[in-house]
Amino acid sequence: MKLMLLIPLAMLGYWAYQHFLPPPAIADPVYVEMRLQIREGGRDVEAALFGRASDDIDCQLRLTRARDHLRTRCPQCRLQLAECKPALAPRYLPLFDERPGNLTYFSYRPSRRGERDVRMIFWGLTVPEANHLCDQMRNLLATLYAGPSNCIRPAS
Repeated sequence: MKLMLLIPLAMLGYWAYQHFLPPPAIADPVYVEMRLQIREGGRDVEAALFGRASDDIDCQLRLTRARDHLRTRCPQCRLQLAECKPALAPRYLPLFDERPGNLTYFSYRPSRRGERDVRMIFWGLTVPEANHLCDQMRNLLATLYAGPSNCIRPAS
């Protein structure tokens, strides 16, 4: 009887550990880079997603999850590139400092163990369209993740 009670309590404890503790600091990140082409309404939109993983195993796991998510939930998406890298191109590093650039981009910062730092940028949209899409992403992800998300608008 006690063992039957202990198993669900242990599972609950592990879940709480994964979801309520702050994310670990990532001193030497491995970067996820994914590039997509999205065909929507007769237009092609290109997207790039960049994420910081704690190591290569973490990166590969997140890449697999992202691919699976795209296959099942985004039939109009075509994956162009998906890889883990020890370093990100220098032009993309300022995205992680949330510095405004020429385009609107989406920023998600983790607040729990298991979440990671992610940025997503789109090409082929007007600034108002990109702003609207980013706001929609913030609203959608607010129901799925606890961390803060922002739309970084272009510098004036």
